[in-house]
Amino acid sequence: MADFEKRVTQWDVAREAGVSRTLVSYVVAGSSHAMSDDVRRRILEAIDRLGYHSNKSAQKLRKGIGEYVSNLFGLIVSGPDVFSNPFYAKIIASLHSAAFEKGCKIHFIRFFEELGDTLLFNTLIHPDEIGGLILLDLDKASSGDKNGIIMEKIRSRIRNSVCVEWKNPLFPCVCFDRYKSGCVAVDHLWGKGYTSIGYVGPVDQRLSGIRDQMEKNRISVDGMIMRGAHTMSNGFEVARNLLSEGNLPSALICGSDEIAAGMLLFFNRENISVPKSVAVMGMGDSEISRFTNPPLTTMGIKINEISQTVIDMLTGGPYDSDSILPAELIPRLST
Repeated sequence: MADFEKRVTQWDVAREAGVSRTLVSYVVAGSSHAMSDDVRRRILEAIDRLGYHSNKSAQKLRKGIGEYVSNLFGLIVSGPDVFSNPFYAKIIASLHSAAFEKGCKIHFIRFFEELGDTLLFNTLIHPDEIGGLILLDLDKASSGDKNGIIMEKIRSRIRNSVCVEWKNPLFPCVCFDRYKSGCVAVDHLWGKGYTSIGYVGPVDQRLSGIRDQMEKNRISVDGMIMRGAHTMSNGFEVARNLLSEGNLPSALICGSDEIAAGMLLFFNRENISVPKSVAVMGMGDSEISRFTNPPLTTMGIKINEISQTVIDMLTGGPYDSDSILPAELIPRLST
């Protein structure tokens, strides 16, 4: 493991790889200078072992034009889909605002897959470049042995890292209480008289909370309708399938407002009355939930509170404990 108290230079990389410093500089600069694949591989492996990176922040600080690294945070996201997902897009915007209010800055946003590039990893994921790291929605993107190694490398480099809306044993997390949200949703529907409840969404603690609370309220979970979904179009297709199968329950809890909106669109097209024929709930309290027909009952997630908690943890960290924030029931006309 590299010692980050000691500045690693290109000379160190050259000695480790058994090549000239000039060849190392070519690789670091991304030059296409002719060299054998074996030499390039040895240089990259030496860079990885030593943790070498070109310290642009230190260079700027020496010139007196830099920012304090402790107030610079990196943001790693699962992939481009987060920008088209209203929930995650809102979190990203809120993180920027929360950082600005604290006198900090989101220094870069990168996809997790990009961290497989050794040079990029060592350039960005380094204590001389950032004071903390935000890891957003990486539960699927970071799975597998190879990606597990990358997570271990992040841990060794940036101890002050926080997972947002997912959990990893290496880092503390900040997320809304999925389990309790499922429980509250069931209690709301039970209080309205619905006794046949299904779930459409990601298979996670939301579903666990729903099932446990149904059992607590003596609602049968035998044959309970459960369908995986993530998008509005998923919700539309699940609603179509449930109707064609004759499996439509009296109430459906959706893992997001977008899934629920897709279901409502289908039910409206088929003239299926909501909530008279089937009640529909979402999660997130996104803007779309106020403008569906009918307006959507949902579990409100306090995104600004999530973002402020993340920035507070990074500016006061590193932390070891999770922060699980409650969601609140927002009843409207769909239930």
